[in-house]
Amino acid sequence: MVEPGALELRLAASSAGIRHTARLTLTGPLRELGPDRRLVCGTEVSDGA
Repeated sequence: MVEPGALELRLAASSAGIRHTARLTLTGPLRELGPDRRLVCGTEVSDGA
């Protein structure tokens, strides 16, 4: 389920080391997602070189 409303995103090195916080608001209608719904987020890992 995706509900509109206020959210807070946190970037941290650990649960005790929050470095950045961003507040945002989701808008739009309530969305109910079925059990077959797959949410995929692409990622990339590099060695920094």
